[in-house]
Amino acid sequence: MSPARADELKDEEAAVYDRQLRVWGVEVQRKLTAARVLLVGFGKVAAEAPKNITLAGVGHVTLLDDTPAAQLAGHNFLVTPAAAGEHTAAQAAAATLQAMNPLVKVSAAAGPAAAAAASADDLAGQDLVIATGAMPLGQLQQLNAAARRAGASFMAGGASGPGGWFFVDLRQHSYVPKGSAGADSDKVTLQYSALAEVLAPPAAPLPATTHAMYHVLLVCAALEQQLQRPLTAADLPAAQQQLQQLAAASPQLAAAQQQLAAHLAGAAEFAPVAAVLGGIIANNVVAAVSGSGAPLNNMLFYSLLDGRAIVETQPAGDGAGGIIANGVVDAVSGSGAPLNNMLYYSLLDGRAIVETQPTGVGAGGAAQPGKAAAGSQQQQQQQQAEEVVID
Repeated sequence: MSPARADELKDEEAAVYDRQLRVWGVEVQRKLTAARVLLVGFGKVAAEAPKNITLAGVGHVTLLDDTPAAQLAGHNFLVTPAAAGEHTAAQAAAATLQAMNPLVKVSAAAGPAAAAAASADDLAGQDLVIATGAMPLGQLQQLNAAARRAGASFMAGGASGPGGWFFVDLRQHSYVPKGSAGADSDKVTLQYSALAEVLAPPAAPLPATTHAMYHVLLVCAALEQQLQRPLTAADLPAAQQQLQQLAAASPQLAAAQQQLAAHLAGAAEFAPVAAVLGGIIANNVVAAVSGSGAPLNNMLFYSLLDGRAIVETQPAGDGAGGIIANGVVDAVSGSGAPLNNMLYYSLLDGRAIVETQPTGVGAGGAAQPGKAAAGSQQQQQQQQAEEVVID
């Protein structure tokens, strides 16, 4: 981040951002006003996200998409018919966003919507790169790698039909848990995987709880790599065959088949799905830039069909690091119940089993002499072990 705006908050900024300053404080707002964010690609999700971060006061927002604005007028609330004219989608949207918050510098970079088109110059000096829209997963992986080389964090997401997904790569990220004193000793550090690692073919069967949309992303990434081109609706039979092989035993197979068809058919972005994802992206931008509060690690899947947003750490084996980090937070802060005292995790079934050892200790201390054990052996085992599903 540029230190020029990180060490002060102007009077006009304090006045405009007064309400949110009461929520997250001056230091978080200072970091937001110093941040530079690049958004690549444009659609409904890419309208919601920049709107939210512009209103939050991110210092510099750059949009990259040279799609003619006339093609999006009436389909994207940031591209008004009056502003369309001969402008690109990025230029028209930048004008709308600038009017929403004159304190933020909003600009449009030249270049097509394809994620691979983002140049080293576009990425230079950016703190965070966000890619959304109907982009091939291979291009998103390339952009993620380029962002890492440029020292920028990366987020990506998309929506098709009733479903959507969101990915976060903050490389190595330290944050202060909310409610802690804010000392250096309170900080928690997370290691993030790149999108290429997340979408690599799994080395073992996926846990039964793995979300249907993750199956879809794995299949599409593998097929793109095999065919060396973006996928189309004509590739649906081949994709369905690969999905059957990947998720034959998964209870998520039917949902994955439905979402795969919508994904490859280029189903429209439903406005409610885009609104939810746009809000989630903006919240994570604030967390990532400010270092205050835990950002998402590292995948989120949302379905309008059941209204649920599911967070998973992928690849599946990465979940153990999250368990350790959560235990550190609980132990240091005294907020929430820490694990007591053993946990075992298996990638084969995706389960983490918590036990208190030695047996019989932990639910109020050792059993008193002379008192019969209450309940059946099965009930005792249930008391001694708690099952946690790693999502």
